Amino acid sequence: MAANLIEQLRQVKDFRTKDGQRHPPWLVLLFAIMGTMHYITKKTCQLIVDGGND
Repeated sequence: MAANLIEQLRQVKDFRTKDGQRHPPWLVLLFAIMGTMHYITKKTCQLIVDGGND
């Protein structure tokens, strides 16, 4: 019954004008989420390796 992430993102309304619609909004949002997850994962791994020391 639960929808996957892409199905949920495809339901987001596109508020951009026609001039700014090169890529579908769900794809732009997906890349933003993936980039954020990558950054968080990278920082978490660095903390584990460094033992929590900055």
